[in-house]
Amino acid sequence: MIFRLLAATVVFIGLTSASALAQNNLGELLDMGGKKLSKQEVVAALSGANSSGETPGGAVVQSDYKEDGTYAGSFTSPQNKRNGSTYGKWTVDDTGKVCIDGTLRLYEVQPQKGCVFYFKNGDQYYISTSDSDRGVLVSKRAIKK
Repeated sequence: MIFRLLAATVVFIGLTSASALAQNNLGELLDMGGKKLSKQEVVAALSGANSSGETPGGAVVQSDYKEDGTYAGSFTSPQNKRNGSTYGKWTVDDTGKVCIDGTLRLYEVQPQKGCVFYFKNGDQYYISTSDSDRGVLVSKRAIKK
């Protein structure tokens, strides 16, 4: 169960440490002035960048998003007992939804697929599995070029 949770949350590539808003919901982020990024804004932010952060389960993940549409990264479990890697392809659709289709390596190789939306409030980035469900959790992300 923990493996599946960790594997699912690794989809949310790009990290930073947990903070007050890291575990809050999309409604609170929007009420604080957060804005969903457009396709163009997401591509500009992620292409050639490293995204890092913490998952809701406490794993620390980081990924490098290459301009050719590939990514590679790593993650560490909350207890620092399990480390893994992830790699594959990333795409952004017209709504700004970022999807990955790749591979997760922990104890065994498994497929990894998932999608998130990026939001920004001030200089801080966030990810969410929905762009409209105000109750869904958001997680902070640091993006560095």
